[in-house]
Amino acid sequence: MDTFKSLSLREKALFVSLFVMFAFQSPITNEIPYLFYKSDTECLIDDEWKICQEKTICDNKLEYRFVNTNGVQSVSMNFGLICEKKLLEAVLIFLSPAGSLLAYCVSIFYEIPKDKKFEYIFKILLLEGYSLISLYIFNSSILMFALIFFLWNFNYAFIFSQFVYYIADTFPKQLAVNSAILINFVWPAGGLVFLFIAMKDGNWVHHCVFMTGLPILAIAYAIYYLNPRKKCDQDGNDLSDLLLIQSVKLSNLSQENFSITKEAQLKSNPNQNQDNLKKTNIFSELIKKFNEAKKDHICYQNMCYYVVVFVVQMVGLNASFIAYNTVGGNVKNNVINSTILELIGSIFTIYLMQKYNCMKILYYNIIIVSSSQALVMLDNSQLVQLIAINITRFGIKVTFASIMVAQNYILPKQFAQLTFALSNICTILVRIMLPFYKYYMDQLGINFFSGIGICGLISVYLIKKISIISNPFEEENSLEKISSKNKELQEIRIDQIKKTSS
Repeated sequence: MDTFKSLSLREKALFVSLFVMFAFQSPITNEIPYLFYKSDTECLIDDEWKICQEKTICDNKLEYRFVNTNGVQSVSMNFGLICEKKLLEAVLIFLSPAGSLLAYCVSIFYEIPKDKKFEYIFKILLLEGYSLISLYIFNSSILMFALIFFLWNFNYAFIFSQFVYYIADTFPKQLAVNSAILINFVWPAGGLVFLFIAMKDGNWVHHCVFMTGLPILAIAYAIYYLNPRKKCDQDGNDLSDLLLIQSVKLSNLSQENFSITKEAQLKSNPNQNQDNLKKTNIFSELIKKFNEAKKDHICYQNMCYYVVVFVVQMVGLNASFIAYNTVGGNVKNNVINSTILELIGSIFTIYLMQKYNCMKILYYNIIIVSSSQALVMLDNSQLVQLIAINITRFGIKVTFASIMVAQNYILPKQFAQLTFALSNICTILVRIMLPFYKYYMDQLGINFFSGIGICGLISVYLIKKISIISNPFEEENSLEKISSKNKELQEIRIDQIKKTSS
């Protein structure tokens, strides 16, 4: 809290705006039940409308209509995605993980320089906002919806892969470390606001245009205005750096006292940032990073264990969505109940993070969540399933925050983004296979949640083997002390120069 108070008003506004922007990304998951919702159907038999099953409509090629929609207007109902068009619906759903997968691959193969991160995020936000708004015009074209839906998932995944690291590059370390906790809170909070509005207006076009596209576009321009832009000379050099160098020269300060290295960087290679953007062999760069990680056995081991733990927990989250749809109940109530549980879990996480070590929180939370999932193997009743689903929805917020904070303790910074992107890619690949895994378990008469719970309990063993390699708060304090000492020495030297000149 003290770190946040030390920021300028502009920096505070930027920090808050970034997280508000992230809150408006939450409809990308909460909108799925609305996009592909199908209500009861009636078919025309002997000039009379009667309630009938989809199979009856398809087998007899009957004229049909959707009834009892509860005010929901979905893509599946608007385009009649039943019978032979059901394959098209499956392709549209597949575009969600496909767009995310492409974004995470880009984040692995191409590492954006620090000074270009904001530019990329801003342009992606503009693309996301304008593409969603265009659905107001192109909502009658299934092809345009497919393209925009793919772009939406790509844009979100790209922003998600860069968001935490942009925060780390822009704000003090303590705020950056706790950013995962804030993400954990604003995501379900934004989702809850969206869902309450969606209960009044069930039109999918309005959700995409007015509740997502327009707010994201407005926040993107606000962030652009608030983001501190560097002033440069005609050669593109940062004037703040040049002024710092000149002040050092005038005051005759030595590099030994103040550790100023930017002058040497500017002299040796003023166009370094442009060179960083040149195309390289992405696969050789990726192999190089892996080889660097392999040289440090502890670092490489932590990376592998982190990916496994992350994937198992995120797959459990996706499984809860599928389980909610099969356990019964109203779609609106199911989605809102799950989001409320996420929000409560996020608030509880803030309390836990202040009291306990993140690795200990991760360890015990996964034991509780995985045990509840494995329990359905012994009792597959609706009550036990609901308990397992609710514990998963609640616990996943604790898991996400603790595993993101743990990155700062178990991985060097140069491998953190690579590991996070790999974790998400592996999660998406497993998520694509999840429906087929459920189908196989259903054939065996076993609840598919139980297998995920057993994998989660196994991952607990891996958490115990993860090694702590750094403490980000100690590093921050050390840097602050050095900076403070250098500032004191500079002030003393300037006073001496003034006395000598007088």
